[in-house]
Amino acid sequence: MAARALNAGKHLEETLALVQQCYDSMDVIFAVDMLEYLHRGGRIGGAAWLLGSALNLKPVLTIIDGRIEPLEKVRSRKKSLRRVVEIIEERWTGRRPAEIAIIQAEAGDDLPWFTELVESRILCEKSCTRILSPVVGTHCGPGTLGVVVYALAEEL
Repeated sequence: MAARALNAGKHLEETLALVQQCYDSMDVIFAVDMLEYLHRGGRIGGAAWLLGSALNLKPVLTIIDGRIEPLEKVRSRKKSLRRVVEIIEERWTGRRPAEIAIIQAEAGDDLPWFTELVESRILCEKSCTRILSPVVGTHCGPGTLGVVVYALAEEL
């Protein structure tokens, strides 16, 4: 966002304001495939890991103030990924995101159908697919899939 604003001729103060608007409007919703990495990273305890794994629970998570926070627990992989899209739709009713980034960490066969689902249900100006950052990926593990959306006050 900062690079686009500066390339469009915005001054530093305007650029910083646009970056802050982007950050303030941003939603990050994702689901993990395995609880093992949340357990290894200290995000969940051993009992939650064992019980959740036995029940095939797939947490739907968000990032708030730089921390991974739980939103819901869903049984089955496909249901958790569908729920990610539903939550974005609910939160963005009446608003149109400027961009959507589908975030993933070795999502394999789930990536194409998830991408199609997101792009068919959430209209936006631009969309892309990105590999999850190493920090979040370390705590969430392979198979993590999610959506990042944000809005802009003005077009660049």
